[in-house]
Amino acid sequence: MPTPSADFRQAIRALPDREKEKLLLRIVRRDADLYAQLAFELDLSSREEVYDETAAAITEIMEVEPARRPSRALTRAIRKAREAIARYKYITNDLKGEVDLTLHMLRFCYDRHHRHFDDRYASFYKTTARLTVRVAQLICRKLHEDYYIEYEPDLDWFLSWAYNHPRRERLNLDLPRALADVK
Repeated sequence: MPTPSADFRQAIRALPDREKEKLLLRIVRRDADLYAQLAFELDLSSREEVYDETAAAITEIMEVEPARRPSRALTRAIRKAREAIARYKYITNDLKGEVDLTLHMLRFCYDRHHRHFDDRYASFYKTTARLTVRVAQLICRKLHEDYYIEYEPDLDWFLSWAYNHPRRERLNLDLPRALADVK
């Protein structure tokens, strides 16, 4: 993204308010994420509304029941769900919400699609294990220590399940056993 120069800023400041309004509306019409972010900043949508929309989108994405090559299809679904989570973070800049949505997606993976961890292709297991470690690191590095108690039971279960899986040896990742082991 280009950084606005001093001359560019001066030219924007020199524009009359009516022209600024037209320019802003034209820009917002072209970018849905920018529109959502501006609506959030102007209090036209709340954090809960954006969270609920994203959670519903993740559920819809992850409910896919693939017939052929389920590991590949589920890995694509995780990628799409991660894009929805990234959009939520872009709009709200809420780390706790990002963690909650990622855990929502992981619960869905471990509850509904756990049988696909043993597929011939290991991409779904690898993607889920890496995502589990990433969210654990995000909690340890970015959130306050008080949130550990809230997330510890779920993450300990996810991490121990992934750690005890037979495919762990082929995973090029330092997989911790519990949240307390995350560096």
